[in-house]
Amino acid sequence: MTPFAARPGIWFTKGLCLFLLCFQGCAPGSQGAAVYHAPSQTSPRSPATAVKDTVLVARIQAKVFSDDLVSNSDADISVRHGVVYLEGISLDHNQTRMLVNLIRTVDGVIRVENRMQSPRRGTNFVSANEFITEKIKMGFLKDPDLNTQPIQVMTSDQEVVLSGTADTQAHKQKAGAIARKHAGVRRVVNQVAVSY
Repeated sequence: MTPFAARPGIWFTKGLCLFLLCFQGCAPGSQGAAVYHAPSQTSPRSPATAVKDTVLVARIQAKVFSDDLVSNSDADISVRHGVVYLEGISLDHNQTRMLVNLIRTVDGVIRVENRMQSPRRGTNFVSANEFITEKIKMGFLKDPDLNTQPIQVMTSDQEVVLSGTADTQAHKQKAGAIARKHAGVRRVVNQVAVSY
C-alpha cells in the first residue's frame, strides 16, 4: 500500500486548506491581494509625486534642447506619475517620432503617450535661413543668461539681424557671439538695445 492510499483524508484536508487560502480574498468584506491600477492623466498625485513629475519635465526639456536634430516647439509636454503626455499640432510627423524616441531615453520616464495631431505625414523641410534662425534661437535658450531675454532673430542670405532688448551690454555681446557661431558666411548685425 502506497503512502498516498494509506492516508487519503490528510491529502483531502491539505487540498481544501490550499483552496481556501487561494480564494479567501474573494469573499465579500475580506481584503485580498493588492491590485495594480495604472494611474491616468487625471489621477490625483501626492506632493512627492508632483515634485518628481516636475523634475522629470525639466530633465526632458533639457535633453530635447541639447539635441540638435529634435525640436519640441510644437509639443506641449506634461508628466503625471512618470507618464509623459505630448499634445499639440505637429507639422512634421518624423520630428514627432524622433521626439518620442528621445523622451523614452530619459531616466524616470515610464511611457510616452503621443497625442500630437499631424495634418500630414512626412518631413517638413525648412530653408537654410530658417535652420540658422532656429539654431541661434536654440543657442539663446541653452544659455542661462539669454534664455529669458526678448531677442528676435531674422536671417537672410546675406546677414543675421538681432533685435529686441537685453539686460546688460555683456548679454548683448554674448547674443552676438552665439549668432556669429551659427551664421556661417552671413554678416551679423546686432541691433539689440540694452535696458539698464
